[in-house]
Amino acid sequence: DNIPGIPGIGPKTAAKLLEAYDSVEGLIEHADELKGKQQERVKEFSEQALLSSNEDQIGSSLDALTASFNEANRWLDGQRDLLESFDLVTSSPLPSSVLRGKSTRAGRAVQSQ
Repeated sequence: DNIPGIPGIGPKTAAKLLEAYDSVEGLIEHADELKGKQQERVKEFSEQALLSSNEDQIGSSLDALTASFNEANRWLDGQRDLLESFDLVTSSPLPSSVLRGKSTRAGRAVQSQ
């Protein structure tokens, strides 16, 4: 991930600490419960750990948002294809007016005012 953590605390130990304290914030709040070098390192690098945690959360949120956006685009493409097919079969102005965002009444496009 290239997200810096707390130097001297490896992935396995970090996973155990996060499981015990639920979050980076929880770990920092309870740093006094740690012993020796772990306590020193958590206190010394708490700001870096918080920034790294925030970067990771932002990255995860951005990934989820991108996936949702891509899914919405695929859905819209399918709707456009469906409306274009309908337009070809019926020669109705309804699909074109829907694509342009105009309301319809009885299959005729109603001009927006």
